[in-house]
Amino acid sequence: MKQFLFLLGIIGLCLLPVLFEKNAPIAVGIEVHTSLDENRTLEPAMNDALDDVLTFYARSHDIAFNGPLHIIFSQDTQYVTDTYYDLSRPHVSKKDARHFARSHCDADQTISGVITLKVMLLCISPVEDVNNRWIASHRDQIGATLAHEIMHAIQHKFSDESVTGLSARRASGPVWMVEGAANYISRDFQGALTYKDREFERVFYRAQDTTKSIDELSYAPPFERFKHYAISHLAIYLLAERFGAPALFDFWRNLGAGHNWENSFARAFGMQMSDFIEKFETLRRDPKAAKDWILADK
Repeated sequence: MKQFLFLLGIIGLCLLPVLFEKNAPIAVGIEVHTSLDENRTLEPAMNDALDDVLTFYARSHDIAFNGPLHIIFSQDTQYVTDTYYDLSRPHVSKKDARHFARSHCDADQTISGVITLKVMLLCISPVEDVNNRWIASHRDQIGATLAHEIMHAIQHKFSDESVTGLSARRASGPVWMVEGAANYISRDFQGALTYKDREFERVFYRAQDTTKSIDELSYAPPFERFKHYAISHLAIYLLAERFGAPALFDFWRNLGAGHNWENSFARAFGMQMSDFIEKFETLRRDPKAAKDWILADK
C-alpha cells in the first residue's frame, strides 16, 4: 500500500507542471508573434488573454476556435511590418505591409486591432510605457480587443474560409453586421451584458452621434470608425437581445452554406433584412420603442 501511494505521489508531481502551467496554449493552430525585446512581457500576456477569450467562446457560445491564425502583438511598428509581410506574402507587397502596419500601429489608440488573411495585428501605441504593471492594468482591454478580432476570424471561417483579400469582407456580410457583432461579442466577453439596463443605455446613446443609416454601411470601407461602429453595435444589440446570440452565428453559418445575405438573415432572424433596416430607422431614435421591440417575443 505504501509503495502504491508513493508511486501515486510521483505521478502527481509529474503532472503538476502540465495541470498548472500558466501559459499553456489551449488552441491548436494559433501562433503568437512578439519581438525578442517583448517576449517576456507580451507573449505571456497574450497567452493569458487567449486562454480567457477562447474559453469564453467555448463556454458561452459553444464555439471551439482553433485557427489557423497568426497573432502579431507588439509595440514595435517595424517588427509588425516585417512579420506581417513575411506571413502574408505573396498576397501583400512590402509597401502595402508597411502602410497597413503604420496605419494601425501608429494610431492614437492604446491598443489597435485588425485581422486579414488569417493574420491578426494587435498594436500597442508607441507612447505607452509597457511593463508588467501596464499589462495588469490593461488586461481587460487586451482581452476585449482580442475577442473582437477573433469574432471576425469566426465570421470568415463560418462564411467562406476560401475567400481571401478584400473580397473576404464582402463574403462575410454587411459591414454593419460584421463590426456590430464583433462589438457585441466583445462586450459579452467583458461581462457587460449582465447589466441589461445600463448596457442598453450605453449602446443606445453612443449611437446617436451619426445620421447615417446602417444600409449605407453595408460595404467597406466608409467608416468613421467610432461613430459607425456605434450605430452598427446598436443594430446588432437589438437583434441579439431579441432573437438570441446564437442567431448571430447562424447568419454566418448560413452564408457558408451558400445563401446570400438576405436569405441568410431571414433564416437566422425570421425576418427580412430590408424590413429590419427600415424598422431600425425608427428604433434608433426612440429608446422606449427599441426596448419594446426587444421584448416583443418574450
